Amino acid sequence: SSDLINFIMACMKLCLKVLALFILLSLNSCQRVLHTRESFYTPGDPVAGDVVFCHQLSDPQGLHPYTTSDNSAKTLYTLVFDAMLEQDPNTTVFVPNLVDSLPRISDDHLRYTWHLRNGVTFSDGHPLRASDVVFSFKAIKNPLILDASALRVYFDDVIDVVAKDSFTVEVVMRKPYFMADIQLGDLRILPKH
Repeated sequence: SSDLINFIMACMKLCLKVLALFILLSLNSCQRVLHTRESFYTPGDPVAGDVVFCHQLSDPQGLHPYTTSDNSAKTLYTLVFDAMLEQDPNTTVFVPNLVDSLPRISDDHLRYTWHLRNGVTFSDGHPLRASDVVFSFKAIKNPLILDASALRVYFDDVIDVVAKDSFTVEVVMRKPYFMADIQLGDLRILPKH
């Protein structure tokens, strides 16, 4: 019985030492520094060579919007590639981004006509045209881009994409889908050039 009491006492002393160490470490090493947006803001217009810092919890698998599906990659490629529609973070409603308005939808819900905003350019200065949107849809549907298969299934019912003019695109669907306007409008647009 005295051996048991000695064992229990030794365990209690060890537990107290571990607890004391934990408290000491938590008091000394867990100092949280609060940063505000203003602490990182430099007034003035952006200039060539400016840098954007974006904290990520993990490294992205890649940066191509059609071949990566992890959240870290999406966080970054949405800063680089735009879509015809963007989701308003305050209301969660999809609103026009690269287009003048929501698409005109045919009565049978098989044709979606988008009109691109004038004056939109890619980061290299090339203007956005309907041919870029057609190229983007063809790229996502291309079976030779093997890594795009996870995203491609969302566009299986797209049977044709036509540039009616430089700013008008018509997407033809195989069958109606109640969220097709959002699904089609959320595709990240790549430059054809």
